Amino acid sequence: MGGGFVVLDAGMDDLLFHASCCANVDFFPYFCRMFYADIILPLPLDGLFTYIVPDVMRERVVRGARVFVPFGRSKTYMGIVVRTHENKPAFKCKEILEVPDPKPVLLPEQLKLWEWIAEYYMTVPGEVMKAAMPAALKSEEGYRPKTETWVKLSPGIQSEEMLHGVLDSLDRSKKQYKLLECFIGLASKVDPFGNDEAARRADVRTILDFSVAKDVLMNDSGVTSAIMKALLDKKIFVKFERQVARINDGDASRSDCLRPLNDAQQTAFDALKQGFGKHAVMLLHGVTSSGKTEIYTHLIQDALDEGKQVLYLLPEIALTVQITERLRRIFGNRLGIYHSKYSDDERAELWQKQLSDQPYDVILGVRSSVFLPFRRLGIVIIDEEHETSFKQQDPAPRYHARSTAIVLARMYGAKVLLGTATPSAESYYNATDGGKYGLVELKTRYRDIRLPDIHVVDTKDLLRRKIMKEPFSPQLLSAVRQALERGEQAILFQNRRGFAPMMECKVCGWVPKCRHCDVSLTYHRTTNALTCHYCGFTYSVPQVCPCCESTDLRSRGYGTEKVEDLLAVAFPQARIARMDLDTTRTRTAYEHIIADFASGKTDLLIGTQMISKGLDFDKVSVVGILNADAMLNVPDFRAYEHAFMMMAQVSGRAGRKNRQGMVILQTKNPGSEVIRQVVDNDFPAFYRTLMEERKMFRYPPFTRLVYVYLKHGNDNLVEEGAQELGKLLRHTFGSRVLGPDKPSVAKVKTLHIRKIIIKLELNIDLPGVRQCLRQMRSSLLGNKRFAALQVYFDVDPL
Repeated sequence: MGGGFVVLDAGMDDLLFHASCCANVDFFPYFCRMFYADIILPLPLDGLFTYIVPDVMRERVVRGARVFVPFGRSKTYMGIVVRTHENKPAFKCKEILEVPDPKPVLLPEQLKLWEWIAEYYMTVPGEVMKAAMPAALKSEEGYRPKTETWVKLSPGIQSEEMLHGVLDSLDRSKKQYKLLECFIGLASKVDPFGNDEAARRADVRTILDFSVAKDVLMNDSGVTSAIMKALLDKKIFVKFERQVARINDGDASRSDCLRPLNDAQQTAFDALKQGFGKHAVMLLHGVTSSGKTEIYTHLIQDALDEGKQVLYLLPEIALTVQITERLRRIFGNRLGIYHSKYSDDERAELWQKQLSDQPYDVILGVRSSVFLPFRRLGIVIIDEEHETSFKQQDPAPRYHARSTAIVLARMYGAKVLLGTATPSAESYYNATDGGKYGLVELKTRYRDIRLPDIHVVDTKDLLRRKIMKEPFSPQLLSAVRQALERGEQAILFQNRRGFAPMMECKVCGWVPKCRHCDVSLTYHRTTNALTCHYCGFTYSVPQVCPCCESTDLRSRGYGTEKVEDLLAVAFPQARIARMDLDTTRTRTAYEHIIADFASGKTDLLIGTQMISKGLDFDKVSVVGILNADAMLNVPDFRAYEHAFMMMAQVSGRAGRKNRQGMVILQTKNPGSEVIRQVVDNDFPAFYRTLMEERKMFRYPPFTRLVYVYLKHGNDNLVEEGAQELGKLLRHTFGSRVLGPDKPSVAKVKTLHIRKIIIKLELNIDLPGVRQCLRQMRSSLLGNKRFAALQVYFDVDPL
């Protein structure tokens, strides 16, 4: 397959029939030159699809252009042209139906990035296209610019005298006269009927050329739509549609300038600038609240001064709320925001703006922002680079935005800055032992504020002595109470949403489980329902146990809903907010929760991992980690790494201004080495321990991982298929193959799952490996017994 896409060829008759590209076409004289286009369609089918380019479309059917094409007997899809050629296929082709745009909607670099993603992450071009483009640019209806109605004077009114005549004609209709008078008032800067002849004539010309939004004119004049219609019917006004932006860029003015860097920040900034002379990628390892964002803003300004564009990636939409305000104050309307909480039309509009002659110079967004068009990309900043949410899980393509952004930057010759207080194992290795990246460290907090004082509370001992009630230790309750008495705030971290993780029959131990997935159901009290957090299916709460008919059904464990209720009882005067997936389903929900907490309208914030990611609140003096063990006791080789990062990041929310904060870390295993390293903020020690284990057991960064997943509704069939594929893989890869085995959740959305792990050396021939894996999958699926299996690859899994 090489580095690009595969074109469906003449030998693949079955797939060609399935793709339905065949059709009768009109006879063309032999002496005519026929042009063809290879097109990506948003379908989970491998390869490109070839269509005839009609003569009238030849100039517009170019690489990166959108086209509408027939598919099958009755469907029409929007596709993207990859290339045009004169190589006649061995099969009959249909013609392209339409080219909706005057120019391509994809730049050459974007298509190259799609090709790299499809190849490296072992997916198909159509899946990349579906993930990359806003739905409005993929649908048959397409993206439609937003318009509003404007009005202006009729072209028949061409002089001051004619304008006088129109006013005189409305003398008996006071409301119509008032509307025209208001229009003139909005248009004119001086009295159009005054004594200053030169100014008057210039202003009359302004009035004749002036236009205004119809709604604005009606609001300012206070008239009804009937009055407006009357002037339109009399041909005094004419109306027209004008395109307006869906995206509110806010105030174009800049209310703030770059803040001067302190000595430590300036030293780090200078080291980064110097490092970029040697390395295309730099890692900024700065403790929490060290002022990394200020360094980012100076790097952004440097790029803008050089006429370059900036891509600023964040792992969570919640983070964009605070960062947006800070960047908007500095860069004004040069800043564009891109994430999934914006409507599809808004995202399509931003995409189109990036293709225009006046694109945003700075794009702030989440992982999907790597797919946007850039013409002058100069630097990519990836904040909180360690975050797992940069990795797309389902559906395909299962790409990592950090790796993808590095490849994107390389295409433009741009630089990449990775910033974090807790680097990922791979990034830190590449910046130290691996030597691929440059490293700059920022070890002091802004204004020399001390790192928080972390108190470890042994909840096992407290529970044994019956001192601790509910999920709050006496130490945590005391710390929160004292913070509230001082007029300060507290954050409590519980990485489980819902009211209770499960329900259980007190008599027989029955636990309600999802019919479609191999997991217990979570109780949500706000909806009074049991919900599966894997497939989203909801169930009514049972009144009696179906096994023993007992009515004693109790909730077990603590979700954020229950923590919120218990806090309200413990601190009845406190104003409490909760931030999790259930409370942030809309774009404005993030903004309201964060804005209220930042302004002091709420005192206590309970949340899941959303609250751990770079948020900055001035008055937070206490952070409580309710259950550290839940993060450590996960059957995954990355569990300790993720737990260390999460605890260190959550702790960093405390004491960010004026005073040292306090963290209450509750655990049943206070002697854990990871807990001790978090308390000491000893990342080097943690990293050394982690590397020893990873090297011993051959895990990244010393190897590359590929997970192979098999899914089917029949458990026996997926087991047989997994065993067969495992044999094929071991025949080539030997001891590099582990499994097949059942993952911790072995059934999701009615499909049973098996997983095979492949550990590959860093210097292995990756293109050869990918080709071999594809061949083995094809071999398995070529067996009629296993043809219905879903088999896919997860490259560099998290």
